[in-house]
Amino acid sequence: EISAMAAWSSDWWSNGWNGPVDPEQDELVKKCQLDDASITFFSGLPENVKDEVKRSICPAWEEGLSFKRFFEIVRDIWLRQLCVDRDRRVMKLVESAQEDDLRVVMMKFD
Repeated sequence: EISAMAAWSSDWWSNGWNGPVDPEQDELVKKCQLDDASITFFSGLPENVKDEVKRSICPAWEEGLSFKRFFEIVRDIWLRQLCVDRDRRVMKLVESAQEDDLRVVMMKFD
């Protein structure tokens, strides 16, 4: 029990986020060389969005993703899941939204 806690503690400190380590999330973080802002953003997303991002990983991402590029990828997946990409008016609204505002909506909208 103590060794399990020590392993969890070690992962927490080395990966920079709270909670149990999801092996798929850990793989995504390492492969895509995500920074702390991307890890925090990803950790706060609804599970269905996280699952789709993990399934969508591709070799091009393994060169490393900046926060901006990672945000764009996640945003596109989120919009597709909501079928928002089919409505021009909504897309214009999304495109005109500030990144910080949209990030909060994405993380809170389940």
